[in-house]
Amino acid sequence: MLVRDPRWARSTIDLRDAIVLRDGGLCRYCTGQPTVIEIDHVWPVARGGRTTMTNCVSACPSCNRNKGSRTDWQPVPLADMPTTGEPLEPFRTHPRRHRTKAQRRRAELARSADR
Repeated sequence: MLVRDPRWARSTIDLRDAIVLRDGGLCRYCTGQPTVIEIDHVWPVARGGRTTMTNCVSACPSCNRNKGSRTDWQPVPLADMPTTGEPLEPFRTHPRRHRTKAQRRRAELARSADR
């Protein structure tokens, strides 16, 4: 079951979902497939960047942390992004951890297998 933080606006959650879906669940900087997806502002909020589809990309925690509020990092163009070879289903990300439903399901299965 997906738990939503009531402080997150519905429009922000929809935008986050659309960004992750557009980027195929991959980091737009290193093109890796992280287990946790974060949303990064290409033009940082600290420098006046806005939270829009054109200014936000999916990022792995490492790239997001290393980029910080720098503006010299540019995401890989969508046309150059690798594909997973399978069609993406719409998925939701958890507002706190930004993990997809499939990622949470795999983690739950792994935990239950360890018991």
